[in-house]
Amino acid sequence: MGLENSGQPISLDSDSKQIKELIEIYKGASRGIKVNVLKEKMKILRFADDEFKITFMLFVIGAVLCSQGGIYVSSSYLHVLKNVTVIHTMNWAGWCFKLLINGIKQFKSLGQGGVTGCVLFLQTDDIIKKFTKWLQQ
Repeated sequence: MGLENSGQPISLDSDSKQIKELIEIYKGASRGIKVNVLKEKMKILRFADDEFKITFMLFVIGAVLCSQGGIYVSSSYLHVLKNVTVIHTMNWAGWCFKLLINGIKQFKSLGQGGVTGCVLFLQTDDIIKKFTKWLQQ
């Protein structure tokens, strides 16, 4: 897909007190932040400021890159996104691939109805061949 697997590793483990204000801004609940709330928020934001960048990234993470098949995106991503100046330095390719592998493992072992994670990786021929081989083992 042309994504470079390099950069700072992504860690969602941190004190939630550090992002309390952001959780309130994005109306986060115990299950996370609703993707529809992010969609509506993007419609009313007028400038490509830090708030827009965080909102956009949360939406992309929840809807495309790290989709868990639900209507929520984890509030824990705010730990990574709170400093917008370093978002581009993070290893998003590695993180998304890791989540996809975990989603496939859960699908295979738990018999879930679908695969979670960035299924866009599965649309490239070389990845499909690797996954097919792995799933047959």
